[in-house]
Amino acid sequence: MTTHAVATIEEGAELAKQYTNGQGADALVITVGVLEPEHVAQALTSVRKAGTVVVTAVGEHSRIGLPIPVADLTLSQKRLQGCVFGSTNGTWDVNRLLNMYRAGQLNLDDMITRTYRLDDINQGYRDLKDGKNIRGVILFD
Repeated sequence: MTTHAVATIEEGAELAKQYTNGQGADALVITVGVLEPEHVAQALTSVRKAGTVVVTAVGEHSRIGLPIPVADLTLSQKRLQGCVFGSTNGTWDVNRLLNMYRAGQLNLDDMITRTYRLDDINQGYRDLKDGKNIRGVILFD
């Protein structure tokens, strides 16, 4: 399986077509900061027949409607899927992950970029904004 990251949906569509004999991507995940209806339309044209578009971004809540050819969903059997927090169930999954961590089955410690005391929380946010901290942890001691 080949995975790439691109700056625009159009670039991604062209890349996917190069690798798939013009068919398009199997799946496309929209992860933009602010979702625009056009992103969904572009994504749907970028996936192959029976492909899936997963929307993780959120746009303006008052906007209604998508500029998509509705027949494309049916005739090409494409899927449009929303997703928040990896489609996890907080009640079940957080406890499961915590138990895995405690049992040594999930190594979260190596993923921590930096730790901060509660008094240093503002520095943590500055570091996050400056790209120095990706996964910071605040210690409450």
